Amino acid sequence: MGIARALALGVALIALALTQPLHAQDGSNSIQEAKGLADRGYALFKQGDYAQAVALFEQAERLSHSPVILSFIAQSFESLGELIEAQQQYARIINEDLDETASEDFREAQRRARRQLPLLVRRIPRLVLRVTGVREDDLEIELDGHTMPSGQLDRLIAINPGRHRLVVHAPQREPIFRTFKVSERQQSEIDVMFAPAPAPALTLVDRPQPADLSWLPPSLGFAAGGAALTVSVVSAAIYFDRAAALKDRCPDNRCPEELEVERDNISMLGTLSLVSFGVGALGVGAGTLLLLLGDDDKETERVAAMTITAQVGPFGVGVAGSF
Repeated sequence: MGIARALALGVALIALALTQPLHAQDGSNSIQEAKGLADRGYALFKQGDYAQAVALFEQAERLSHSPVILSFIAQSFESLGELIEAQQQYARIINEDLDETASEDFREAQRRARRQLPLLVRRIPRLVLRVTGVREDDLEIELDGHTMPSGQLDRLIAINPGRHRLVVHAPQREPIFRTFKVSERQQSEIDVMFAPAPAPALTLVDRPQPADLSWLPPSLGFAAGGAALTVSVVSAAIYFDRAAALKDRCPDNRCPEELEVERDNISMLGTLSLVSFGVGALGVGAGTLLLLLGDDDKETERVAAMTITAQVGPFGVGVAGSF
């Protein structure tokens, strides 16, 4: 049944639908009120005021449910270009469970919905929306003021013909706005690309400079050298005193066998004095160089390369060095 024929039979169908409703709220009063609303809706429908007609038809349908009134609601949405809403109404009619007592007009409304729905679906535009530069889970998408699930990205979605407004939000980005228009049977693609997020600003923190400890290495060198020189002087004094006494007991530098142990001990004192002197000289020299030259690596290597050779005997000591 075409729209023209539906218009011609509109008043009769509505009247019949409301005298044999499937469901009514509270009997005849509801039916009469629904009939008045449907008559006014049909008059607006004929005048082309489809939005107001839908409002009145929906009120009538809530009071007295009828597939015929649903059919007029679907036709009104179709005329408004709201094809998705019309599709939903036709689906409601098709899914209606009509029993054996249902009128032929109700059954005809259902048959017509089955014929109209495939034709209508082919007219509905499709849209593919892609968003890059941001994780899908971080997006907030609004299409014509309604939230669009991010799971519908990169998929064909049904959309009514006409102009639309798209807003895409992402964290730390300015929203991106798109206005576009689609026609019936058209398949459109929209790509939205976000620029990379700005790098976080660097915060400079003033930190106190570490204390100047350049004096520490020279001081340690002087301290170690002074201690070693002190040991050298003390051990040298003991060495010379005991060596002089031993010399008197060993004529011609020949000692009897019973004095060999004492001779070895005196030699060890001489060795200790010389080694301590070498260590002390090395510490004082290193401290002096570090004090004068700071942290110069080459000079430090030169200090480390200095060698001192001790020459020890029971009756005398000596030092030889290379620098």
